[in-house]
Amino acid sequence: MKNNLWTVGTLIAAVLLMAGILAYLSGMFSNPVQALESSALRIEFDQRLHSRIVARSESGESLVGPFSPSEYVTIGGQDIKDFSSLELRRGEMQGVAGKGQRLYVVCETPQNNPTLLRKEVAASIHEDFPRMVLL
Repeated sequence: MKNNLWTVGTLIAAVLLMAGILAYLSGMFSNPVQALESSALRIEFDQRLHSRIVARSESGESLVGPFSPSEYVTIGGQDIKDFSSLELRRGEMQGVAGKGQRLYVVCETPQNNPTLLRKEVAASIHEDFPRMVLL
């Protein structure tokens, strides 16, 4: 009896571990739909408006982590992390931090979510500060 409980517990732990690994890997290998980049880094956004950072150097590129929500809201015990893009604008800019690129995205919660939220993200990378993303 004791061995059966240990076996069931081990099986459950293995399934949970694999689920966590698969969730992590799905964030690592999702395809970005938008990106801003400098000589030192790239910030990428996927179709859910999750983001990840890619470090860039002369020797190559390295993922800093998987796609993940930059922030989320909890309403009635439900975490709202995913959004669908409605509007996208990008272009060159000149500001107090100097010349750079700007990405502006407006999105809402998906239609299958009963809570309607709107999210706006403005990200910029400046030539004089290639290791920083301003949000």
